[in-house]
Amino acid sequence: MSTATNGSWRTTCSNRRRVECRRHSAARWLLTGAVPMLAVWAAAANAQPVPIVSVAGRRIPSVRMAEGTRFSLHGAGVLKKGLILSVYAAALYLPEGTAPERVLEDVPKRLEVHYLHRTPKRLMIRTAEETLARNFSPAQLEALRPNIDRLHAAYEDGRKGGMAALTYTPRGGMVFSIDGREKVRIAGAEFAAAYLRVWLGNPPNSETVKQQLLTKWKR
Repeated sequence: MSTATNGSWRTTCSNRRRVECRRHSAARWLLTGAVPMLAVWAAAANAQPVPIVSVAGRRIPSVRMAEGTRFSLHGAGVLKKGLILSVYAAALYLPEGTAPERVLEDVPKRLEVHYLHRTPKRLMIRTAEETLARNFSPAQLEALRPNIDRLHAAYEDGRKGGMAALTYTPRGGMVFSIDGREKVRIAGAEFAAAYLRVWLGNPPNSETVKQQLLTKWKR
């Protein structure tokens, strides 16, 4: 075989390799690039927007994802001071299918407080202390006191338009957050149930708000 022929053969092989490389590159792109992107686009196209409800002028989503749990809005109410002033809007979230009668049991739950006016933390703490004192004996309160103090130390003045939340899951305990910032986490179903009695106890701080929270929200 002549040198010219050898050179032509090498060039042909080289061209074939380049074509094969391009084919392999295209295949890799389809597997690692195009297909996953198409899946993302398809998921986005099929995603349904979360319905929003209005409570005292505050827009509140009917579904929340928190602590790895999907919560659905169960009930919502408004705490009023006098006949005119609305202090805050409260929303109770439970996993779909959870009966509201079980809210103080060891089940996931989330309570949100949406401030409609500036609310000093000293007033919130005083209200909580007074309500807890009506729900528990002095001995019971003494046992709860370390966690009550931890929680109240994390309180901040409520700003108009802000939100505080108590989210409980059996695995993660109770998380107190302000505007999405975790402030403190307290383990144990017992304390979560005890503190939620401020809104859901017997008696609660407001019987009207309690009934609104436990009544299924009509969408």
